[in-house]
Amino acid sequence: MLSAIDLKMKILSYALASTALVVLLMVTAELVWGGPGTPAPIASINDPFNSVDFSNMPPLKSYQGTDGAKLFYRAYTPQGDNIKGSAVLVHGSSGSSDSMHPMATALAAAGVHVYALDIRGHGDSAPKGHIAFIGQLESDLQSFVQAVQPPSPSTLIGFSSGGGFVLRFAASEMQSAFDSFL
Repeated sequence: MLSAIDLKMKILSYALASTALVVLLMVTAELVWGGPGTPAPIASINDPFNSVDFSNMPPLKSYQGTDGAKLFYRAYTPQGDNIKGSAVLVHGSSGSSDSMHPMATALAAAGVHVYALDIRGHGDSAPKGHIAFIGQLESDLQSFVQAVQPPSPSTLIGFSSGGGFVLRFAASEMQSAFDSFL
């Protein structure tokens, strides 16, 4: 006859074996029939761009990050005679310089030199999905400012998570690279 402890151990071992078998079957099913599909695009994010005219978007230009990575931006030439400085636009986490095109076009029409960045890992800027150290995006922005030298007064403008990045940059020791932040 089994003691109470032996019985509990036997039940526990059956429970563990059953759980392991269920997990194994789930993993096998996942491998055989595939995992979850690609999520559908979020209409509230993508639909506003359906009516944007991208035909007049300036070509990409490049600069080099401190690690040698080729990073990209778009430069918009100001319209008119009353030039009002410059603006550097930082897109949100799912964006690129393309997503800043409507704002960049409007600012350029108002007489502002505009630079729309492809932040590292977005748009055409490489490497995708890898930040080597904390502060690398700030270092990339500093490399951009040194390479391009946006005319003063200069404003760093962020959208969505780009706004958080702008706040971080504005609070850093590199804040003197810009005259104002938005």
